[in-house]
Amino acid sequence: MVEQNQIIQSKIQQLHDTLGVDFVGMALATTNEKTYRKEIRWKYVSGNISLRYQKIVLQEGRGLPGIVWRTGRTLIEADLEQRTAEELLEYPIALTEELKSVGVVPVFFYGDIVAILLIGYRQPNRVTLEVVQQLTEETASVAVLIQEKKEAKS
Repeated sequence: MVEQNQIIQSKIQQLHDTLGVDFVGMALATTNEKTYRKEIRWKYVSGNISLRYQKIVLQEGRGLPGIVWRTGRTLIEADLEQRTAEELLEYPIALTEELKSVGVVPVFFYGDIVAILLIGYRQPNRVTLEVVQQLTEETASVAVLIQEKKEAKS
């Protein structure tokens, strides 16, 4: 299990280096044992400026990963500085990591979303369709790693 975590973390680090972004994060969903609701948490990151991302817990439809998880669609926010302070509260990862420009893509495995990948820059208007497309092309290999981790667990 630890080895699978290291493999996934290495992949996130590779994406960070290859894409030349300031931040890469992968969010995974688990079910809360008390409420039986889906919770989305940042599990693997690279380029982070703090460990506060570990405390972020979102529900489906909330925050950047929650919106993408619910819709199954890529989301690009080129300039988060244009958002109001109230709107930014819905994007805790952007606040925590001081991100100004982000791209968020779903990771599918046989039609089901298994994770969310987010790339971000600490300057506005840096995310391009090209870099988001490169990230999207990597989702299949990420999905396989997540599935291998699940299979190793059982």
